[in-house]
Amino acid sequence: MKSLFFLILLLSLGGCAATEVAAVEAPEPRTYPAASLLDAHLTLLEEKAYFRQNPPEPPAPPEPVGLFDAVRPYGVMIDNHVGARPQSGLAMATVVYEALAEGPITRYLMIIPASEEGVVGPVRSARPYFIAFALEYQSLYAHAGGSEDALATLNKLKVASLNGLSSGEAAFYRTTDRRAPHNLYTSTERLAEEARRKGYAAEREEPVSALMAYDRFKPLEGGEKAGAFEVIYKPGTAADPLGYGVSYVYEKELQLYQRFVNGSEQRDEATEESITAGNVLVIEMTHQVLDSAGRRALGIIGAGEGIFLTGGEMIPIEWSKASFEAPTRFTAAGEAVVFNPGRVFIQVVNHLEQFKLLKEDTHE
Repeated sequence: MKSLFFLILLLSLGGCAATEVAAVEAPEPRTYPAASLLDAHLTLLEEKAYFRQNPPEPPAPPEPVGLFDAVRPYGVMIDNHVGARPQSGLAMATVVYEALAEGPITRYLMIIPASEEGVVGPVRSARPYFIAFALEYQSLYAHAGGSEDALATLNKLKVASLNGLSSGEAAFYRTTDRRAPHNLYTSTERLAEEARRKGYAAEREEPVSALMAYDRFKPLEGGEKAGAFEVIYKPGTAADPLGYGVSYVYEKELQLYQRFVNGSEQRDEATEESITAGNVLVIEMTHQVLDSAGRRALGIIGAGEGIFLTGGEMIPIEWSKASFEAPTRFTAAGEAVVFNPGRVFIQVVNHLEQFKLLKEDTHE
């Protein structure tokens, strides 16, 4: 009887096992139509053959375009005494010249397009060499008086002068937060109205300058690395350890140089915008001290050497100027220098030894 019971139990268990195995079914294999695979392969081959026979054209190289159009810009003399910093208007300028004016104190000439709107100052007096630079852009020249030679030059050449000492409060005004003479200001709107009042033409038939800049960034060819550098106008002494100098540090992401004055980041007072440069020229011109005040005559006519810096690199250049009113030409290996996008700073020095490369972490 027990044997029969165990036999029935085994048969029952065996039947369950068989049932479980039969319930698991293998998945059906995927199939791909042979025609679809062939078509895709043939299409790929056709595309490769097409691009071999018709390769895409490389991107067009950067094109030089005029730095200025036919509308006359403003050429504004800007104070750089320690009591005049920070200045207003630098953020609007396309080109900025810096050169010694009295003793070891430099002065700026800002070339500002007429389309810009904003405050400019402090405005200071004219010098003959700054007038010569301003004439290269046929600019409306804003200043506050000038040296005897400068005033004679303005009169002789019939320069479109906007004189802050004679134009009146409608064009120029003094602020109360700074001491005279470092508190004379104007604006592009006021200068435009004063130019209209004096009957100065706003446009020329041709572009006001021959300077060119690429429509997008182009690296220098054969340049030497120059990620940070300084230009010293007054070396430090025991009485004045700081002296005076400007420095630049290249920001690769921006493709621009950040500008520093005596080690501090330079900003526009009116806009608080950080001052940058896409291009820096350091050019050597002879300096002659004329009087006890340290006024100078610069050898602006003739030719000389310089350095062009852009994109974190530098190359040697030459400059030449045929006459007082002729444009200054900048060449590298015989070809005209074409700038990159960004502001142009022209640092005029007595000796190129005033230029010095720095470690790139100098201002970190």
